[in-house]
Amino acid sequence: MESSRNLPSWYSMRRLVGPADVFTEIVSRYSECELSRTKKVPSGASCNLSLASATLMLPQYHPVTRAEKAEFYFSPAACSFKSRLLCAWRSRSSRCLCCEQPAGLPRRIIKETQRLLAEPVPGIKAEPDESNARYFHVVIAGPQDSPFEGGTFKLELFLPEEYPMAAPKVRFMTKIYHPNVDKLGRICLDILKDKWSPALQIRTVLLSIQALLSAPNPDDPLANDVAEQWKTNEAQAIETARAWTRLYAMNNI
Repeated sequence: MESSRNLPSWYSMRRLVGPADVFTEIVSRYSECELSRTKKVPSGASCNLSLASATLMLPQYHPVTRAEKAEFYFSPAACSFKSRLLCAWRSRSSRCLCCEQPAGLPRRIIKETQRLLAEPVPGIKAEPDESNARYFHVVIAGPQDSPFEGGTFKLELFLPEEYPMAAPKVRFMTKIYHPNVDKLGRICLDILKDKWSPALQIRTVLLSIQALLSAPNPDDPLANDVAEQWKTNEAQAIETARAWTRLYAMNNI
């Protein structure tokens, strides 16, 4: 193991808040060195930082946060170095997040995913599956003052090859008593059908589903029996929805 006296002066002198700052600084310094070596640009940094020496500086067994994953999962800059370094940083895994994305993944999907991870929608959690960047695990909190309040509802969202020209495929995984959701979890929502537009985004879809929980629409049903109950005896339908929420959507995460 390399001793601390052999580490660059900036590593020991710089007041770094946490492991993420260390990682960012190492990548930045490595990039400066690469630029000076390949473009002959003068640099104040000592340009002898290699992958091996950088690895020795990394805090061990540091978990990757969602924000870090958003950055390194898709960042094209210094991809090879950053991905290999991140693998060393994680230590227990040899998977390289930066290089495992499918070739040709549209930049639109990359940008939307980065924003979903870095700026989550209040009450909604959406994360891409580690093995398929087009498949998202979604959790929506039941809105306040709705029959679904207090529940957490799991959904799956998939972006077809035609996206954004075609709408995402979304369905509830958690059972829910709702006139616009059938027993298979399929959702009756206009923007998932004929009202879809390429200008809409994953965020728009998730917000619309969240709004549908706040305001069920029995006049455009997918579960006809639930819609009929909602029309003929709304109080009883709401009580049933609350009961299903307690039964299926609480303590299920």
